[in-house]
Amino acid sequence: MRYTKIVLLVFGLGLVIGFGLIVAEVPSFGLIGSAIMALGLVGLPVALVADGRIAFVQRILARFSHPKRPLPRRRTRAVMSRSIGRPARRRPPARVARRRRR
Repeated sequence: MRYTKIVLLVFGLGLVIGFGLIVAEVPSFGLIGSAIMALGLVGLPVALVADGRIAFVQRILARFSHPKRPLPRRRTRAVMSRSIGRPARRRPPARVARRRRR
């Protein structure tokens, strides 16, 4: 979606420029902001088609390329968190059981 992002940024730039020129009360330059926004709107379908074709080509290439073999896993020693010979400590319950009333 690289091209779509660029076109949406161009449209946003035209929006900001147009808003700034309206706030600054410079109506003669208002055409600049409108032209930039129009360029973004016209470019949006073109960008969507371009991004779609790129994704389609990548999908076709991935289908016919050789699958990569996964790397063998390296054996690592387990880190001992407790002393040898001492049993593991039990964790206390998250909630203490309440006594029932009679």
